[in-house]
Amino acid sequence: MRARVHTFWSNRVLEMMLALLGVFTVIAILFDPPSRFTMGGVEIDRFTVFPFATIVAAWLPLLARRRTERVGELVLHKSRLHLRNHFGLHRLGYVRGVHVARGRRGASALFEVKNGLVAAEVDDADGLDALAARTRALAAEDFVRVPTATTRPTWFARVAVTLFASGYYLHVVHRAIPGEKALYGIGAIVAGLVLLVLHFVRARTPLVVPSTDRERRARGPEQVALGDLGQAMRARIDAHEAAASARRDAPPSEPGARVISEGESAAAALGRIRRALAGAAGDAYRGAAVALRTSLERAASGGRVPVADRALALRVLADGNAVELTRRIATDASAEDEAAAELVARRTPRFEA
Repeated sequence: MRARVHTFWSNRVLEMMLALLGVFTVIAILFDPPSRFTMGGVEIDRFTVFPFATIVAAWLPLLARRRTERVGELVLHKSRLHLRNHFGLHRLGYVRGVHVARGRRGASALFEVKNGLVAAEVDDADGLDALAARTRALAAEDFVRVPTATTRPTWFARVAVTLFASGYYLHVVHRAIPGEKALYGIGAIVAGLVLLVLHFVRARTPLVVPSTDRERRARGPEQVALGDLGQAMRARIDAHEAAASARRDAPPSEPGARVISEGESAAAALGRIRRALAGAAGDAYRGAAVALRTSLERAASGGRVPVADRALALRVLADGNAVELTRRIATDASAEDEAAAELVARRTPRFEA
């Protein structure tokens, strides 16, 4: 199933280890400063190493988080999710929970994996429902826990470390700004220690999607901190919350008609449908022909039918003229048919709530 996939990874243990590594490095520089040396014609001493090491230590824990966006084929093997594209096979992790939201176009799915979250946008809403059903059959939950953390205090502390350390460098090394050496140095150290404490104690209560109205009221006006996730991932979470709220009062929707079978290419489906219609040409108003034509009509007019299915249905039905329909049924799939079908199939998936 072709999908646009957004991922967010946050390894809390790695984040704390990187924070401790940075602190120990700065402490080592303070108590055992390096000897003066030259790099690229620039003389470097302990007064230069200290501020730069402090800034690197402040930003180093961010390496424990990363966001990606890729387009490829979404594959589920046992309970592990993969994405296959022209760069190879990317393992996304074991699925612990999944939630699907249908939109005006396509569908979106949130997959909870270890240390992260995967959001997939697809055109094939029915196929995504089937994939979600397979994951639930493998013991995955029908909800996801979104990793969250209070980010504003850590960003303030991180910026403070950067400003104090930069001031130390500009004042002590270049004499470019006024001030006191102790003020800049102690300020950078204190801000760094506050940042270290925040890495260990900041709130990380996960957000459950979809959340109930009671849970939403309990969060109050502050709302959970989703700043680390990025704009694209936050938009997916908002869409799933809105879809879950609307689904509570809305009647169940009828699934869209499919004309392409699971695992079948668009070109193969086109040939199969034409052969089926050609075999039933003498019995065009009864039995299998009527059912197949009805399925094609539903696929051609369905708002939630995947784009590839609608394109094939419209191509077979043509303009509804009996002569034109008979001519098209009698014609085998051409290279133009295959190219058009494959062009539609390669279209980048997009979800619209």
